[in-house]
Amino acid sequence: MKAERKYCTFKLAGNWYGLEVHYVQTVIQGYEITQVPLAAPDVAGMINLCGDIMMAINLRKRLGLPLSDYSKKNFHLVVQVDGVCTSLIVDSVGDVVTLVDANALTPPESLNGLAQQLIIGSYHSDNGTILTIDTEKTVNVSCYKMQIVEEKNGEQSLKESLN
Repeated sequence: MKAERKYCTFKLAGNWYGLEVHYVQTVIQGYEITQVPLAAPDVAGMINLCGDIMMAINLRKRLGLPLSDYSKKNFHLVVQVDGVCTSLIVDSVGDVVTLVDANALTPPESLNGLAQQLIIGSYHSDNGTILTIDTEKTVNVSCYKMQIVEEKNGEQSLKESLN
């Protein structure tokens, strides 16, 4: 029997992505985000979901995709990793699909930055390509660090990397 996994699909910048469904606690829309001073650049802020305060990650920014303005039309995929809930901000939400591990392709070589480490698979479907994401790495903010990669004319260039 071939190993299968269920994925919650969503769109970012016109492309389909998927997270393993067992991480997804709920999908919400229309929540106000409270910004947090000095947070990592891809942390949009915090949301209050029925008294539970959780970090909201701008998934477009984390994956290095073109940014768009946040609105209450955006969706939040609330995922739980190691007992901690985190909101991942996405453009829209699709269906839950079953994908067969044996059909997984390697992620595109054209991926840049953290996307190379966070996108773990690629699948062809009737709706196009679905890129699957490592949920645990994606929400683990503490595993990211900024590295100074070069200095030019007194200005430092920063690079994100995964520990």
